[in-house]
Amino acid sequence: MKKNVLFILFCFVASVLLAQDEAKTFNKYQQISFGAVFNGLNGNITDYVAGRGGGNMDVSFTKGKYLYGINMDFVVLKKKKDFTTPAGYEHYKQPSILTMGLHFGIIHGNHQNSHNRILIGAAYTSIYHKKKDKCIETYDGVSPYIEFSRMFRIDGSHYSEMQYTGTYSEPRYDPTISYHYLGLFVGYRRLIMNNQEGNGNMLCFGLRFMMNRYSIQDNAK
Repeated sequence: MKKNVLFILFCFVASVLLAQDEAKTFNKYQQISFGAVFNGLNGNITDYVAGRGGGNMDVSFTKGKYLYGINMDFVVLKKKKDFTTPAGYEHYKQPSILTMGLHFGIIHGNHQNSHNRILIGAAYTSIYHKKKDKCIETYDGVSPYIEFSRMFRIDGSHYSEMQYTGTYSEPRYDPTISYHYLGLFVGYRRLIMNNQEGNGNMLCFGLRFMMNRYSIQDNAK
């Protein structure tokens, strides 16, 4: 009983401090973001397609000013002409690019307020452009990239309690505090594909919604 009371008291004090942006020890947290992205292309790939728009998401695990995580982008392209393929292939009317990769970054400013993010990373990349016997055919490769974003905090703190229950373990409560942000981002991605037709450069820019999620238990360790 005494431990529960002390834990509840700790959660209350921590939430008050974090809401006032004074909890300097709250450095472990998660960033989850979703965004709309627009793209401009140059290089060999522009002989066949032009940039349009799509969406992206990333999940980052952060300690202090450093972060690392996973990301995914999906971009729909405007077709100019078919990529070179053997005879008899059917092409998609709207080719697309899918990337899935890892990133590492640095945060400049107070992560509990408006702040900047700089990311570098690399992703496995596929250009979906043709069909073969009802199976999807792609150009595949990698795409190193760099991104800068400015995140603006849009509301106050949100407190919640989550409970995890295991089959052979006691219930685990994980009280959390979260902040919400809207941001602008711009990035550069190099497309290095297994076919010269898909090589090029991609400039990305867009709007992003992001949530910082602080676990009080994780920061109490």
